[in-house]
Amino acid sequence: MAGYNASQTWIKTISYYFITFATILAVVTYGIAKAEDCPPRCNSCTAGVANCQGRSLTAPPKSYPSTTRIINLQDNHIRILGTRTFHRSQTAEILKLGNNKVTALRNDAFRSFPRLMTLDLTGNRIARIYIRGFSGLSRLQTLSLSRNRLRRVAGIFRNTMNLHQLNLADNRIGGLTERDLAPLTRMRYLDLRDNLISRIHRRAFDNLENLRYLFLNNNPIGSVASNLQLSPTALQLLDVSNCELTSVPGSLPSTLSELRMGNNRIMQINHTDFENVTELQMLTLNNNELHFLADGTLTHLINLKEIWLRGNNLVYVPRDIPPNVIRLYMDSNRIQEIEPGLFSSDSQLEFFSGENNNLRRINPNTFTGLSNLKTINVQGNQLQTLEPRTFADLDSLESLLLSNNPLQRIESDAMINLPNLTQLSLSYLTPDRMDVDYNFLSEMPRLQNLQVMASPGMAQALVDLVENSTQRDFDVIPSVTVIDLSYNNIQQLSSRLSVAFPNIRSMFLDGNPFQCTESLRWLQGWLSSSEITFHRYDDLRCENPYSLRGRTIQSLTAREFREGGDGSTPDENLEPRSRSKRKHNDSSYQDVEKSNTKEATPVMIRAGELSTKEELTHLELRAQKEERRRKVRTRSRKRSKSGKRRKGKGKRRRNRKGRKNRGNGKKRDRKNKSRKRKIT
Repeated sequence: MAGYNASQTWIKTISYYFITFATILAVVTYGIAKAEDCPPRCNSCTAGVANCQGRSLTAPPKSYPSTTRIINLQDNHIRILGTRTFHRSQTAEILKLGNNKVTALRNDAFRSFPRLMTLDLTGNRIARIYIRGFSGLSRLQTLSLSRNRLRRVAGIFRNTMNLHQLNLADNRIGGLTERDLAPLTRMRYLDLRDNLISRIHRRAFDNLENLRYLFLNNNPIGSVASNLQLSPTALQLLDVSNCELTSVPGSLPSTLSELRMGNNRIMQINHTDFENVTELQMLTLNNNELHFLADGTLTHLINLKEIWLRGNNLVYVPRDIPPNVIRLYMDSNRIQEIEPGLFSSDSQLEFFSGENNNLRRINPNTFTGLSNLKTINVQGNQLQTLEPRTFADLDSLESLLLSNNPLQRIESDAMINLPNLTQLSLSYLTPDRMDVDYNFLSEMPRLQNLQVMASPGMAQALVDLVENSTQRDFDVIPSVTVIDLSYNNIQQLSSRLSVAFPNIRSMFLDGNPFQCTESLRWLQGWLSSSEITFHRYDDLRCENPYSLRGRTIQSLTAREFREGGDGSTPDENLEPRSRSKRKHNDSSYQDVEKSNTKEATPVMIRAGELSTKEELTHLELRAQKEERRRKVRTRSRKRSKSGKRRKGKGKRRRNRKGRKNRGNGKKRDRKNKSRKRKIT
């Protein structure tokens, strides 16, 4: 019995080692097989992807692992694709050959890939495709030939009838005949942008019954488009931007939802141009020469959501805008006035932009009743006055942009009942004086961002509103977190700013000429004790008085703030070189220093102002310091002048000595000659 048990244990041990050895052998064999199947010059062959990208291959590997679905040969130097280029692969579905140097596709170049569904040939030098260049690709659905050198496409798609997406952008195609695209009955996406197409047969797209997206932009199509028949029943997007059009293309399909016609030469839109496109949702006519839109042109487009009319010559906002329009862009036209009653009471408008026009007036209640309006942009116009109820009762308004206008006055109730406004932009308002008839900020209880950059008049009006709050009843606005007051002419700030905006997080004050006097001392405490950001680029610095110019406000002492005075003495705000000598006959002045040089700085003391001996001593010390500087400059001038004189005398001495030496030499020569004569 014991021998039987021993034999059983021995058999189990042998079996265990045999199974382990077989497993290891199988794994090693599989790995060796995989390594042998992957082409030696490829990066890897894993998870069904043969990655041979960027290996400087001049010819692609012929065979790949049997499980390969994606072959990546991009960024190499492959030049020729012919019948024998590849061995047959039953599994490959995606072939990437972009950014190589292929010049032509010969017959049967891809017949080795019967299951191929995507072929990418972007960025090659293909100038010719043979008639059977795509033979055997009956399952091909996506083909990209963009950025090549094709001039014609006649007959090359007869073997790709299942093609859904074709990209021919950025080639040299000059025209399309009636039969060029006829086999592509299942085509959904066709990109022909950036070619040289100037000839299109009027029935070139007739067979593309399933076409949904057609891009013809950046082609010199010109007047050809007026006779073009776009009969595809499923077309949703048509892009004919920058095609030298002078009129709207004819026979637009009713299914069209997006029409792009920007950067053309269209001068007017007739009321029949969009008669059939009842499903249109976005209309783009930017950068044309439009000066006229017939009344009723857009009325029947009940599904229209966006209208883009930037960069034209329109002098008015189109009337009868459909109520479902959400976004309206009227920038860079010649509009002078926004008329009342322009928008219907049931309008769904959310965004209006009239930037860079000649707007001089917005009629009261123009936008009133637009319950969905969130943004109004009228920057870069000629608005001078905001009349009462210019922006009134706009419950959804979040952003109001009024920058870059010569705005001079905001009348009472110009901005009223704006409960959800969070951003107000009043930057680059050129006038130095602004008349504000009321505290408009109290009408914006949720305002968060207030921009008043480079608007000296508006900034001063805001500071005055805060400072005179007891008379004007300035309410606390706890929601404001950002105020930009940079690059204005602000010299003083009221300490009530910290009370009016208790939750401020950023108050940008860059580029202001601060008068660092006792009345600005509170700002130093605010700078030091809070986490508020007061500048974008550099610390806040003093401009006046001159003795503190360039010093940061935080570095000043209480004594220096006191000595800054009220800034009313003009002599202390001038630079030393710009001051002129003055003779004061008034007994209320005493000259602490008198100087005959232009650089001297007269320090004036007004009688009765100096109340303490300490202040008098300080002024005397300043006068003594200036006197020492003057003496040093005088001595340096004398030294420089005397040095020049000595230098000149030295030159003259050397010249005289040289002449004398030359004379002595001549005398020696004469003596030597006379001695020689005597000897002889």
